[in-house]
Amino acid sequence: MNLADLEKRIRRLEISLLQRLATSDRRSVQQATNGVAHWVRKLEKLAMDANLIMVQAETRGDSRTALASIRVQCGILELEAKLRGDLDERSPTNIVNVALDPQTAKRIAETYLERRKQLSGAEE
Repeated sequence: MNLADLEKRIRRLEISLLQRLATSDRRSVQQATNGVAHWVRKLEKLAMDANLIMVQAETRGDSRTALASIRVQCGILELEAKLRGDLDERSPTNIVNVALDPQTAKRIAETYLERRKQLSGAEE
């Protein structure tokens, strides 16, 4: 087999592979989109059910059930915000720079060691 034929075969294989990958990628995207749409519909239905329960409870004068329904609706809204990425759940990091003089650092260390000694004495 000469080099030109080998190059043609490799190009055909590459094209075939790229076409297969493109088809499978489209299917994957479509499946993921269908999955998200499914969960969005379920969340919307849950929100509508919670709202209906709240209205019925308010009509009956049942404040506890109405408040519980409002709490559920808040949870659904929070979940939707998280899914959209609108809610940042990371806790803020607070950095404090403290300069201690040697006497204060020594007092802190002594206090720490004294408390540790008391704790280890209580465990025995």
